[in-house]
Amino acid sequence: MPAASTRTKSTTAVPGWQLDGGAWLHSANRVTDPDVSPAAPGAIGGRISAFSPFAAVDPLGTPPEVTSVTPNPIHASIEGGSATPFTIGFADAEGDVLALSIVEISDPDNALSTTGAELFDAFGQTSGSVALFVECNQAPPSSCQPGTAVVDFVLLDSSGNESEPFRVTI
Repeated sequence: MPAASTRTKSTTAVPGWQLDGGAWLHSANRVTDPDVSPAAPGAIGGRISAFSPFAAVDPLGTPPEVTSVTPNPIHASIEGGSATPFTIGFADAEGDVLALSIVEISDPDNALSTTGAELFDAFGQTSGSVALFVECNQAPPSSCQPGTAVVDFVLLDSSGNESEPFRVTI
């Protein structure tokens, strides 16, 4: 099993987005006056009614969903310099998926080194898939530690919503 890392096909930044306190925020959505926000309508003399734009809108949106991981299990090569591709299918009503978090559940052989991935290719899509890789980052002819690891893939969107974990064996 390789000491794995993940990478996306693209590293193009999404303009205006930044990580702030663990959540992705767009510069246009930053509230500078805490008294002026949908959460405090009385502070500006307003009242939420059935006709209010805030009445039917969840300000945090809905969490994304991991719909598939192919292949599962992921049979990663332990050869130095190798990259084993896999695909994550997703759905997100707002189309604001930003990142993948990998949570280690079990790695008895200490074979996996996990990192998350920014998913810029997924931003703006309400469903689709993203190609990622498990890499053996040792230079040939060296090889990576063999073993079997169990991880959960979790998607994160721009509002800080997290998907339910999707269990994968690598």
